[in-house]
Amino acid sequence: MKNMIFALLLAPFLLGGCLSGNSEAQARAAAQRRTFVPEVAVPEKPLEAKPAFESVKCRAVRILAPFDSKQFIHRRSDGQFVADFYNGWLGMPADLVSAQIVRYLDASGLFSAVFDGRSSVSAQFGLECILTELYVDDTGTTPAVSVGLRMLLIDEGAPKLSVRKSAKSFRTVPAKSSSPDDLARAYNQALTECLKEGALALGKQVSSQEK
Repeated sequence: MKNMIFALLLAPFLLGGCLSGNSEAQARAAAQRRTFVPEVAVPEKPLEAKPAFESVKCRAVRILAPFDSKQFIHRRSDGQFVADFYNGWLGMPADLVSAQIVRYLDASGLFSAVFDGRSSVSAQFGLECILTELYVDDTGTTPAVSVGLRMLLIDEGAPKLSVRKSAKSFRTVPAKSSSPDDLARAYNQALTECLKEGALALGKQVSSQEK
């Protein structure tokens, strides 16, 4: 009976120690977390001599699962995808990438005017961008970053959904190391290259039809 009473008296202190230990461990883990914002390298000069299209409004980017996560997604050597608790994006990647696409296309010269999807201004075209891949590839001897992008140019004046042009691009960029900073830089390069390839493909489709 005395042992039972002693155990009951001691239980709150043991529980408090466990909770305190868990809180400290969570605080240490949170302090180690790193967050990043993607930043593409915009063209220093227009990709086209003259705009290939009129105004465009960039719709919200969609990211296919399981890559639509604030955490960096890693593809392991066994083919499984896992989330990195310690490193990821500052916000939802779809929102962050949307802003970068507007920046890039505005500098590309492909459109006469580029508007954010939240703008109240009407545009001749709508642009849907879908990220089909967005992950760190750990299947090789060195880490790399893979980004896949689909771009759909939609005629907003058509009576029903009409995709005027489309483009697909995919890039795998090796990272200098597995550090989160090097992975973020590789993400920036891969996204920049995908956007350039997609924009050039859209413009080339127009040029070929004009011949």
